[in-house]
Amino acid sequence: MDDPWAFQAVYTTLHDFARPYAVSVDDEDYYIHITTGTHVAQISLFLLTESGYFAGRLIQGSPPKSWHSGQAGDYQIIDLVQTRRNWQRLLQFADRRDRCPTLAASSSWSRASRRQRRVMPTTSTNTWPGST
Repeated sequence: MDDPWAFQAVYTTLHDFARPYAVSVDDEDYYIHITTGTHVAQISLFLLTESGYFAGRLIQGSPPKSWHSGQAGDYQIIDLVQTRRNWQRLLQFADRRDRCPTLAASSSWSRASRRQRRVMPTTSTNTWPGST
């Protein structure tokens, strides 16, 4: 690939790589690491995972809070299937609220709705193996 910032070239290359791969989700767990590479590569990996060409969960690493601490960095596992389910539940919740004027006007309902929008458990944060 000549230009790692050319979206069409990066996406096509990754798509061509993923298409013939024999995925066995029953036997293996797949993780797609999106921390490194150009932003174009990260976006392409996200889109290909979200559309099912890469069957797995995204993993995003981050460095330690202090390089001088000697501790390992953290990582987050992003399960797009769970994220999609959470968004569907939130949209259904908002739809029910909007359809019922009595509930929509209720201050306790509105507070619960705002809390629901802020707290979307879509990722799990972990530390690298071997770190404390």
